[in-house]
Amino acid sequence: MNEPFFRHREWEGGIISVTAPMEEQIYLVKGEDRAALIDTGMGIGSLREYVSGLTDLPLTVINTHGHPDHAGGNGEFEACLMHPDDLPYFHSMCSESFRLGDIRRICPDRLDAWAPALVKDGPPPQPLHDGMELDLGGRVLKAFRVPGHTPGSVCLYDEKTRSLFAGDTLSGQSVWLYGDYSMPLNDYYHALLRLGAAFPDVKQCFVGHRPERLPAAVIGEAQVCARRVLMHDGVGQWVRTFAGEGLQYRCGEFSIIYNPERLY
Repeated sequence: MNEPFFRHREWEGGIISVTAPMEEQIYLVKGEDRAALIDTGMGIGSLREYVSGLTDLPLTVINTHGHPDHAGGNGEFEACLMHPDDLPYFHSMCSESFRLGDIRRICPDRLDAWAPALVKDGPPPQPLHDGMELDLGGRVLKAFRVPGHTPGSVCLYDEKTRSLFAGDTLSGQSVWLYGDYSMPLNDYYHALLRLGAAFPDVKQCFVGHRPERLPAAVIGEAQVCARRVLMHDGVGQWVRTFAGEGLQYRCGEFSIIYNPERLY
């Protein structure tokens, strides 16, 4: 039974958000001929079976980046798309054993319930390149690389609903830019500027770790936050997460956690 693992919410325009067991957000975008499944979560429970109850359209599966909470469920699907720059992280972090270790560290009280439901390892994703257009029939998703959280992080823009599917580039929680896998903050800042210029008509953003959609203004807030850190070295408060520690800087509702030694 998959009901304990997933729940969903329907939005206008053929968009469904699926919340997975670790509260990671997965998105189903329906076209006339195909549906896009954006991210596959940690791979706890059968996402494929759950999604089959939401659509009978063939799926195009896309990973916004290569971390286990976004590509851990790939093993249920024949083919998935990911930017090649994130393949090293997929190979090192999306294995069943690594994901099991993450659950043990982050949610040890759920280990006994979740471990038996963990999806097996998936095949290497196929390449998703910057600017690639994915035709679903009556709507097209355009991929746009935004290096920052990871080198190959990708956002997907749906012109039909003016929606941006941003993964952890905007996240909805603190954007993590302090890991060994993260790009320098200056790279992230300039990628955000390119993102805003490429899609000036964005109306709403669907992000990786928040069930509510965010207004387009979050893109500008992220730009301001990154720019202020670059102008004032070392601002913020030190915080620690299960993945390490970094400086957290807040601008209103938006915040980033960064490595002060990797600004440029």
